[in-house]
Amino acid sequence: MLVKSEKWYQAIREANTTHGFSDKERLYTIWLRMRQRCNSPSDKGYPYYGGRGISVCEEWNTDYSSFRKWALAEGYTDSLTLDRIDNNCGYSPENCRWVDKKTQANNRRTNRIIEWNGEQHTLSEWAGITGIGWSTIRVRLEKGWSVEKALTTPVRRHKEYATRTPQLSNRLSAKNSQSV
Repeated sequence: MLVKSEKWYQAIREANTTHGFSDKERLYTIWLRMRQRCNSPSDKGYPYYGGRGISVCEEWNTDYSSFRKWALAEGYTDSLTLDRIDNNCGYSPENCRWVDKKTQANNRRTNRIIEWNGEQHTLSEWAGITGIGWSTIRVRLEKGWSVEKALTTPVRRHKEYATRTPQLSNRLSAKNSQSV
């Protein structure tokens, strides 16, 4: 009986693996998902990627090692996400970068971009700059406020909650009259 050595098993594993990283690192999953949403019509993300003409450059589409080499050279860490600089263009070294989740959220094609005083920012970014909640800015703009007014008018603080809620006001009035 022939006993196969660990070296033999290692040689078989290497022969059956093209790059040696699958299932071992997050980066491989990112590469796999990028390709699936661009290439596979059965993928749930395909209508928003491949269905819109978003593709993966040939070099990355066929070679994980090439994508991995680029990613590590460009500062990939497990805390960052792959972001396309221009959301209407595909995945390629010229159009991709590694960013945090907040930066990526501000680079979505569905974001509302608002220009004021020569600056363009998303609604969320303007909220951070002005200190006014994003939902307040959104509602103001929906009501027809000018961008300047929506971004510069201070938020009015409401009076005590009880005075705005008739049921609570009535209960407090009744309670106060009983204690007198």
